Amino acid sequence: MLNKALAAPEPDILYHYRFFIQDLYEQIQNESTDDIRFVYLGQTIKRTDLDSLQENMQTVDTIILPQFLFATTDQEHAMELARQLPLLSDETIPTVICLEIPEGFNCVRQQNETDKVLLTFNHMYRLTKVDKNLSMPMISVCMIKSDEQDAIQDILDITRKEVASLSTFVSIVKLMIANNQQISGEQFTQCAFDDETVKDNDDFQAAIALAAHLLAVSRRNQDNYQLALQDYLLSLKAFQRILPATSTELSSVHSNVGAMYFRLEDYPRSLEHFLKALEIQLQSTTPDLLAVSVYTKSLGTIYTRLRNYPAAINSFLRTIRVLEQLPDTHYRELMATYDELGDIYYVDQKVDEALASYVKAAEYQEKIIPRNPEGLGKSYHTIGNLYLKRARSKEALKYLKLALEYFQEVYPPNHASFALLNNNIGLMYYRENQYDEALQYYARALAVAAVSLPENHTLPGITMFNIALIYTAQEKFDEAIENLENSTKQFLKSLPEDAPDVVENQKYLETIRQKKILKDIFDGNITSFQE
Repeated sequence: MLNKALAAPEPDILYHYRFFIQDLYEQIQNESTDDIRFVYLGQTIKRTDLDSLQENMQTVDTIILPQFLFATTDQEHAMELARQLPLLSDETIPTVICLEIPEGFNCVRQQNETDKVLLTFNHMYRLTKVDKNLSMPMISVCMIKSDEQDAIQDILDITRKEVASLSTFVSIVKLMIANNQQISGEQFTQCAFDDETVKDNDDFQAAIALAAHLLAVSRRNQDNYQLALQDYLLSLKAFQRILPATSTELSSVHSNVGAMYFRLEDYPRSLEHFLKALEIQLQSTTPDLLAVSVYTKSLGTIYTRLRNYPAAINSFLRTIRVLEQLPDTHYRELMATYDELGDIYYVDQKVDEALASYVKAAEYQEKIIPRNPEGLGKSYHTIGNLYLKRARSKEALKYLKLALEYFQEVYPPNHASFALLNNNIGLMYYRENQYDEALQYYARALAVAAVSLPENHTLPGITMFNIALIYTAQEKFDEAIENLENSTKQFLKSLPEDAPDVVENQKYLETIRQKKILKDIFDGNITSFQE
C-alpha cells in the first residue's frame, strides 16, 4: 500500500502526506540496523518470466527494485505470504525472492515483529540463482555494493547538484522539470498554493512563486505559451501574497505575464501587464532604466498591433531616450528600436521619418560586434528601395551598392537576391543618365535570374523593359523593340494578356515603333523637313 502511494503520479496526494513520508524517512534513518544478511519476499511471477530469468542469467543478471521492500528474515513466513497472494492468471505462480544484504547496509526492523524488515528503494541487485526444483521456486539475488552501484550514486549526486535550492520544495519541482514531469510539477505547485495552512508562510510562498516561475520558463521554452501563462500567473499570485503591489520585484513578473499574453495575441491584456510593470518602475525610488526601456519598447510593439500608431511612436521614442542615457552601450537594443520605429512611420505613410529611422538603425547595427553582413545587407537594401520609391536616385544608389557589398560577403554569386538588387542599381544609374553602368548591372541581373529564379518569374521581364528604356533614350530603337518583345513574352509566361504590365509593354512597344518610323523617314534631322 505504501509502495503504491509513493509510486502514484498524484502530486496532490503526495503533498498532503508529506509529513508522513518525512516521518517514515526519519524512522528509517534512526531505527536502522546492519546485522541482517538474508531477507525473503513472498511474490508471484509468470512462469514465462521465471523461465526467462533462468535462461538469461549470463547476459541480463542485474535488476533494480524501484520500491520500498517489506521483507522477512523467516523464509517459511515469506513462502506462506506468497501462497496467500492472489494469482492474476493460470500462468502466475507463487515464488520467493531471497535477498542477500551486504555487510554495513542498514535495514529497519518492524517494532514487536523482529522478523519483519523494511528496505529502502532504488537499490541494484545481481541475480545469482533461479531454483525451480523446490516446493516453491526461489530467486536468489545479492545487493550490489560495487563500482556499478557507486556509478548510480554519482549520477544521482550530479542530479542533486543540478536541482539544489535553498528550498526543498523548489528542488522537488526542479527535479520534476528535469524528468519532463511538468504536469506533476504544476499540480504539486498548485496544490501547495491552495493549502490554507501555509498561506501566511512567507518563505514557503516565495518558494511556490519561484517554482511556478521555473515551470513557466520550461513551458515557454517548449513554445507552450498557454501553460506558461498559467504558471506565470500563479507565480504572480504567490508573490502578491508576500510583496506590496509597488514592489519592483513584481515588475518583471508582470512583464513575463504580458509577454505570454502577447504571444497568445491577447494584446489588451498584454498591454495591461506591461503598463503595470512600467508603472511600478516609475514609482520606485530606485528604478531600473534598462527594465524601463524593455517595457516601453514592448508597449510600442503592442500599440503597433493595436494600430495605435501615435502611442507606438511615443513609446519607441521614449525607449530610445532612456537607452541613450544608460552608461553602457546598447547598440543592439537601439538598432531594434529604430528599426521598429521605421516600420511604424512607413505604415503611417511618413516615409521621410521612416528613412531617418532606418538609417539610424543601420548606423547602430554597424557598431555591433560581431558584425552581421547579412543583416546589414538587408537593412541597406530596405533603405535603398525606399529612396528609390522617393525618386532620390543618388541616395538609393549609395545604399543599394552597400547592400550589394555586404551580400557578396555571405551569399554565393548566383543567389536570387542579386537579381533584384542588380536590377535596382541599374535603374538608379539610368536615372542618373549613366547608361553604360546601368546596362552592366541589368546584364548581371538577367544572368542571375536565369539560374536562380523560376522560368516564369516576372523580374527578367521588368529588367528587359528597363533595358528598352535605355536603348530608347539612346535612339537605338531596334534594340529597344527586341527587349520589349522579349519582356512581353516573359510576362505572358505568368500573366494574362490584359495584365497591366503586359498592356503597358504593348503600348510602349507601339510608341517605340512609331519613333523608329519617324527616325528612318527623317534620318533624325528635322531640318530636312524645312528644306
